[in-house]
Amino acid sequence: PTGCAEAPALVTSKCANAGCHDANSKQAGLSLASGWENMVRGQASACGGGASVLVPGDPDASSVYTKVTATPPCNNRMPLGGQPLSDTEIACIRDFIAALTP
Repeated sequence: PTGCAEAPALVTSKCANAGCHDANSKQAGLSLASGWENMVRGQASACGGGASVLVPGDPDASSVYTKVTATPPCNNRMPLGGQPLSDTEIACIRDFIAALTP
């Protein structure tokens, strides 16, 4: 991808290593610690379930992106109880997903 190369490390540090979506705690049944490739196959429980964690080329259909925005489509902004990601960090995740081949 030609998007923001720091996005995988950013998601790992802010979401997977924060005790929320790591391999052990899996809040809402979601582990983001296993890499972007596994996120493509994942389904999020957000918004009643069935939402895709990551849709290559489509950040707006990817809950890993929409849940960190200021106005997520449902439920709470992530990281829950933590400092929201900066606009630059959010744009990085968006650009990375947009650059992935569908």
